[in-house]
Amino acid sequence: MLPFPKQPVPQSRQWLLVAIVWLLVAGTIGSWITLTARTDIVAQLVRLQFWYLESLFAAFVALAVAHARSLWRLATSRPPVRNAAVWCLAASAVVLVLATTVAPRTNRIYYDEQIYQNIGQNMSDLRRAQMCNDGSLEYGRLRCREGEYNKQLYGYPHLLGIAYRVVGTADGVAQLLNCLWAALLVVVVFLTTALLFRNTAAASFAALVMASIPEQLRWSASAAAEPSAAFFAAFAVMTAAYFVRTRTASGLLWVVVASCFAAQFRIESGLVPGIVALLVLGAAPNEFRRPRTYLAGALGALLLGPFIGHVVAVGDDPWGAYGPRTSLAYVWPNLTVNGPFYLADERFPTLYTLFAILGAATARRRVLAAVVVGWFLAFFGIYLFFYAGSYDYGADVRFSLTTYPAVAILAGLGAGKAAAWLSSAFHLSPPRARAAVCTLAALSFSWYLPYVRAVGEEAWAARADVDFARTVASTVPRDGYLFSHNPNMFQVLGTSSAQTGIGADRPDYVAGLLERYRGGVYFHWGFWCNVQDDVQRDLCELMTEIYDLKVVAERRHWYQHYLLYRITGVRGAVEMGPLAAPSRAPSEGYTPPAPLDGNDEPAPGSADGKEPVAPNGLRPSFRP
Repeated sequence: MLPFPKQPVPQSRQWLLVAIVWLLVAGTIGSWITLTARTDIVAQLVRLQFWYLESLFAAFVALAVAHARSLWRLATSRPPVRNAAVWCLAASAVVLVLATTVAPRTNRIYYDEQIYQNIGQNMSDLRRAQMCNDGSLEYGRLRCREGEYNKQLYGYPHLLGIAYRVVGTADGVAQLLNCLWAALLVVVVFLTTALLFRNTAAASFAALVMASIPEQLRWSASAAAEPSAAFFAAFAVMTAAYFVRTRTASGLLWVVVASCFAAQFRIESGLVPGIVALLVLGAAPNEFRRPRTYLAGALGALLLGPFIGHVVAVGDDPWGAYGPRTSLAYVWPNLTVNGPFYLADERFPTLYTLFAILGAATARRRVLAAVVVGWFLAFFGIYLFFYAGSYDYGADVRFSLTTYPAVAILAGLGAGKAAAWLSSAFHLSPPRARAAVCTLAALSFSWYLPYVRAVGEEAWAARADVDFARTVASTVPRDGYLFSHNPNMFQVLGTSSAQTGIGADRPDYVAGLLERYRGGVYFHWGFWCNVQDDVQRDLCELMTEIYDLKVVAERRHWYQHYLLYRITGVRGAVEMGPLAAPSRAPSEGYTPPAPLDGNDEPAPGSADGKEPVAPNGLRPSFRP
């Protein structure tokens, strides 16, 4: 019996299927968002987001492994293959060395980096998307009594959680992971340039530029989220560049998964799927006449459901702003800072910007070059509307990291054009002309090495507090408990700890801890006890009035004073307005005050790198 010949599905039915799928996806996400209370959305994200990210990352890795060999062959199919590959890997190794040895390994955004690490610890130990405001580590694993959903996305903490599963939770793992992303980003930029413009020389220059951007190196030695956000955004663009060359269904699936995973790192990372779609439209417009592209888009929308839920859940968060978070009024002040950053600033090589302008103006594949320019403008422009979007606002120069891959690709094209011009104008062989351009770039980069090597004065008071915290963590016994404004930091360091607000609000709870923890109960008088913010200072002073305290350790840095107290007894609640301990049974539960991070600005304080000054212009006094 002969089999029936396979009949193609009519186009009309395919488009009908597309419409049905999109209606189902939009209806599912829309119903979830509109019919579910925000508190319930948060509770669901806390429980389920770990499994969502775990599944998405597993698919991401599986597809990357499946296409890696084909991707490399396609990107290096034009001569000189061997030299380009060696150059790419050498540049990646150089950035790894520079990020781990030259750039100081330190925190630069307080206390976001500690919060990210603590969320990673929660995701590793508890499989819950939360930070912990009251948690114990009595037997080497975090147990959290009071968790809280964070306003930032969870892609980066999830990666930290994976690392913590493998090597254990430890201070410094996050910095090493960011160094790894920096090294891999060089390879991604090389491959993307080669795939889009089919020019291995330009790709080699792009790798060189990406390996020697000063701010990229500085932040890659920190525990911030931006290095991973920049890497995965560039990786998603690379998968799109691969797809427009291969046009395979599996390649399209890789684009969808990579784009959706890249959107999980910062709110503005939600731009990545749009940039990827723009690239496919520019390089392969006929793909948008095929139903499979829209089915892939529907899958992407479904996978972005938790991202949309997160945006809705944290939509009312002020993000540290006293006024509106975003406004047209911020555009011009931010533009006057962020625009010149790429042209005349001690933090970014002007030569790379000139190369990028040359590359954008002379690229043969103008449409693709325009898409890369759009990539840059998307991440450059989004911050202009943000109240803290200026690269000079505290440590917010880190926002520029997501623009660097696009700049490096365009600069690679421009450097290649400059090398060709040198070869023609001065009758140099192409290798010598390229060597001359590389020498010029290396000389330009050397001017910025002192800046890369410097710790910087930004957030000096918070940095000193973190250094003191390491001493505190080694002082508090394993069977001790600590109260601090930043318990996340101490939990990562292996110390059981809770928010200061819990101690100030519930002396009955602290009395129970005194009976249980034979190693003692402690109070960390840290950064937030020194700033000129009445709420935070009053919390600290309330602790000194409710409890009998004994100084165990202390440190002064300039006029800042950090102490570790041991709580030896409970005096009772002290009436101080809204901060007075309420009479409530332990069974009624407790909601701690929202933790502060490096984006909050409670006063002209050190969290954003500026010296705290009292309203009368005098240095703040110490009032323990």
